[in-house]
Amino acid sequence: MRKLEVRSKWDKLYVVVLDCSSVNALDFTCTKMLMRVVAQFKSRGIAILFGNWNGASMRTLLDGMDFFDEVDEGDFFLSMERAIEAAVRMRNEAREKEGERERSMEDERERSMEDEEKGIGEFLAVAEGEDEQGEEWLAQGGDS
Repeated sequence: MRKLEVRSKWDKLYVVVLDCSSVNALDFTCTKMLMRVVAQFKSRGIAILFGNWNGASMRTLLDGMDFFDEVDEGDFFLSMERAIEAAVRMRNEAREKEGERERSMEDERERSMEDEEKGIGEFLAVAEGEDEQGEEWLAQGGDS
């Protein structure tokens, strides 16, 4: 069987914004499923934000189900504009951290290569020195 890889398509996904303008109520099953989805995305380093949230009417229900133990209250926005602004900010911060990590890894690779080159140079210098000693030894007739 052949395994298909679709992950590369999502490698650079940082934030998902859900438009909740049509959400008037949530039941127990929906809330638990939403909590699982948020946890799965979070484990992959992807945030979920909720735009057009009509939170006041659902707040009591969600509090009763410990929804805000899993989902940060700061991920809910009254408008899509605010949610998208937050998403762009989060994406930019993630990219910046990613760039810092890449630069750090590049620096480490360069240091490693420099150390390796230095080690090879030292080895060659020692080998050349041993070569000269060997030539002297042969010139003296090979006796200790």
